[in-house]
Amino acid sequence: MNDAQQDLRGLHPFDQLLALEALTLRHDTGDARGKGTGAIWAGLGFRIGEWRLLVRLAQVTEVSAVPPITRVPGARPWMRGIANLRGTVLSVADLGAYLGLRQGSDGAHARVLVFEGENWFSGILVDEVLGMRSFYEGDHVGDVDHVDTELEAYLSDAYKSEGFLWRVFEPSRLLADNKFLAAAV
Repeated sequence: MNDAQQDLRGLHPFDQLLALEALTLRHDTGDARGKGTGAIWAGLGFRIGEWRLLVRLAQVTEVSAVPPITRVPGARPWMRGIANLRGTVLSVADLGAYLGLRQGSDGAHARVLVFEGENWFSGILVDEVLGMRSFYEGDHVGDVDHVDTELEAYLSDAYKSEGFLWRVFEPSRLLADNKFLAAAV
């Protein structure tokens, strides 16, 4: 029996658990990548074309399969239309088409990211949702390098992990942009 085990023997079971937790935390070697246990940033990963993007979890109300969408006459081509999402009318815009990155996202992996504000309920169509992603201090790249697309105006930060550069997308910037709000032709 080692010294730590002897020290625990006379303690109440709950106090033993607290002591074991303290020992564990003192000897923490981090996660499998050796980066420590506390992620500094977590978000939802998604893809538009070749771009890997992130959005803060708190900003996304829901991730939905692509619902049946009714085209709105006179709307720009990237404004896919409106959909009924459990009784609520949802406008759906194709983010990739809006940004000029590609036309249409109707693949099997396409999803709608739903965002809700005080006066709006809006969805953006993305090629694929890649799940939750956590990033550590060593993954932080900092300010976004120049991006030669309209996407740059909606990015705020970047992280590099597992060989991929992940850029942080700010839906509030998109939903406040007059060009995006002018969806009618």
